[in-house]
This record gives sequence, C-alpha cells and structure tokens, in this order.
Amino acid sequence: MQKKVTLLIFSILLLISISSPAQIQLKIDSLKKSLPNVTGEEKVRVLRDLCYYNGTLNFDSAVLYGNQAIAYAKEIGHRDQLGAAYDDLGSVYAHSGMHESALDLYKKAITIFKNTNNRKSEAYTTHNFGYVYLAKADYLTTLMD
Repeated sequence: MQKKVTLLIFSILLLISISSPAQIQLKIDSLKKSLPNVTGEEKVRVLRDLCYYNGTLNFDSAVLYGNQAIAYAKEIGHRDQLGAAYDDLGSVYAHSGMHESALDLYKKAITIFKNTNNRKSEAYTTHNFGYVYLAKADYLTTLMD
C-alpha cells in the first residue's frame, strides 16, 4: 500500500513539474500578445511580468524585458514602477547567481522606494537584498556598507 501511495505522489509531482514550464510559457505568450495594447503604468507592469516569468525559462529574455521596463518607467516618470522594475531585474540576476549585479539593482530600487516613501516595497526589496547576502554566505555585511 505504501508503494502505491509513494508512486501516486511521485506521479503527481512529475505532472506538476512537467506542466509548470508549459503554464509559464502560456503566461508569457499572453503577456506578449497584450503588450502592443497597453501604455503607461500598465505597460511597465506587463514588461515587468515578462521579465519575471522569463526569469525561470530564458535569462536573456528576462534581462531584455527588465531593461525595457526600466527604460519605459523612466520615460513616463513613474518612480514606484521604476523601483519595482529594478527589483524584478535584480531577482533575475540573483537567481542566476550574479550576486553583485543583483545587489546593485536592489540598491537602486531601495533608494527609489525610500524617496517615494513606499515602505512596503522598500521592505520587500530589502528582504531580497538580504537573500543575496545569505546566498553568498556573507552573514556580516549589512545595508549600511
């Protein structure tokens, strides 16, 4: 009986892992399709989502969309979306093991969130910043450096 339960659990986990990249790709395709139809803050959000979802499948595409989100947020002057775009791109670099690039992007995001008084986003990005130091096993470095 225990072998059947173990086999069932393994089968379910296998199906989840197989369908997950396909589901992500469907989301990416949907976002790409919507991109020409959005402007302003919504366009930055779509570009950020494309950065985020591509982060697990295609590093180069994630970086491309992240940089586009940053450029467009600057163009329209939306500071909070700019900070969020820096945070999203930082996460792509962090998950790819490019810690210094991630830290640089997180610092930019934190500065923006402090200036816009967006404490929730500042706290979230500070958490991400700390995650990188944890991943580097650098337990003594702080944001004050």
